[in-house]
Amino acid sequence: MPDSMHECNSDVLIAKINKGEKIVKSILSFCKNNRIEGAWISGLGAFSEAKLAFYDLENKKFTKKDIDGPLEICSLTGNIGIKEKEQVAHIHVVLSDEKMLAFGGHLEEATVSATCELKVEIFDHPIIRKYDPEIGLNLIEIG
Repeated sequence: MPDSMHECNSDVLIAKINKGEKIVKSILSFCKNNRIEGAWISGLGAFSEAKLAFYDLENKKFTKKDIDGPLEICSLTGNIGIKEKEQVAHIHVVLSDEKMLAFGGHLEEATVSATCELKVEIFDHPIIRKYDPEIGLNLIEIG
């Protein structure tokens, strides 16, 4: 059982990000323009390139890797929250190359190559992120 939970009502939107657009930048821009402070996203589509990261908990550092496409989005999931009154994205992705080999991690940024189709579930309550020194990350604060 989770330590704490918060019940939220939500509205669901469908969004499309076009070829050539940066996905994380586009999502954050949309959320800022519409004052969205809490949302869960999922999606599929394709990228021409992506920057992924893996968090090493022991050393509290990200390892980053640039990957060139074409890349199929097998799974994209994440959330939009607020850290110090600024929208932040926490998105993970599983991608596949032309050999159908899959890899994934934290999505830093990517360029859409064909389309990216998203489900955006907007909450009536913000997702607040606060730095946790033990973990070394900005975690969701509930309660």
